[in-house]
Amino acid sequence: MNHNMHQPVQDLDSPDRYAYLLHLWRSSGQWRASLENLETGKRLGFANLEPLFAYLMDLTEGDLHKPSEPG
Repeated sequence: MNHNMHQPVQDLDSPDRYAYLLHLWRSSGQWRASLENLETGKRLGFANLEPLFAYLMDLTEGDLHKPSEPG
């Protein structure tokens, strides 16, 4: 095992780190998703993958300090 490739864990309070549990499932031929914030336990649901990807892009591009919930 090459230990030189191990990177230090970032501060959990860092705005550059988000921890979510992703759930994906197929329903009626459509992929659905939910994200559960591991710090708050709050869960967001997505009817398909497009709004999930949009949410993640907004979150990681820094366009929003606090991402809006999907509608």
